[in-house]
Amino acid sequence: MGRVHRSNQLRPPAFACVVTDLAGEARFVSAVTRRLRNLGAMTKGDRHAGLGTSGDAFGFGRMDLMSGPYGPPALGKLLTDLSREETDAELALRDWPGGFRELAVEAERQLVCQRVKMEAPASSKAASQELKRFLNRLLGVTCRVQKGLFDLLTAHVAILEDIDRRDGTLDKGMVFLNQHGTWGRLRKVEELGAEPLLGGELSLRRLRLDRGLPWEDALQMLEEAPPDEEGVQGFYMRPLEHAPAE
Repeated sequence: MGRVHRSNQLRPPAFACVVTDLAGEARFVSAVTRRLRNLGAMTKGDRHAGLGTSGDAFGFGRMDLMSGPYGPPALGKLLTDLSREETDAELALRDWPGGFRELAVEAERQLVCQRVKMEAPASSKAASQELKRFLNRLLGVTCRVQKGLFDLLTAHVAILEDIDRRDGTLDKGMVFLNQHGTWGRLRKVEELGAEPLLGGELSLRRLRLDRGLPWEDALQMLEEAPPDEEGVQGFYMRPLEHAPAE
């Protein structure tokens, strides 16, 4: 498809993604749509861009588990649940009369046939590689098992996100305070209140912003600065051994 969006173009292309409710297919399309969003100028300040850096790409952004930090640990929890045949995640198991135990037994049997390792990965790097393998092999199991496993995986992702959101450590992506020479520094955090029942809190954060220094003021500061013996007073200093040869 090439570059799907160019700067200042008047008529950007429109894509209609036709996807079934099959979990593996929807996950695959989510990865494609995320890459489509990153192509071209859609996040580069284009005047017609409708998606920001936190935009949900075509409604499939949350399903792209490979691009977030919660996919690998969620896979480890899923494999643990299958091994002990019980889970703490809330699932709608309408297709499984025997409940989660029936899903776990059948899912483990089919995953073993797909040569998926059933033990939790030991390291984060191995977990990322195993998640990619798991999502690819997920297309080889039956539709019923596929839906149950994907629902379980996304449920664990949601649980991990809620934990970080409650602890105030949720990564919301890039937040730019340094655009156009502006930089910010956190000066003070005040707790405005807390809700004992829900565990939420309200905080006020005070920032100090610096929008740069005019050239005239910088030149005046340089002229008023005390002289130094080496004559290198200024904004930039470079050791002589790194200076270009004359």
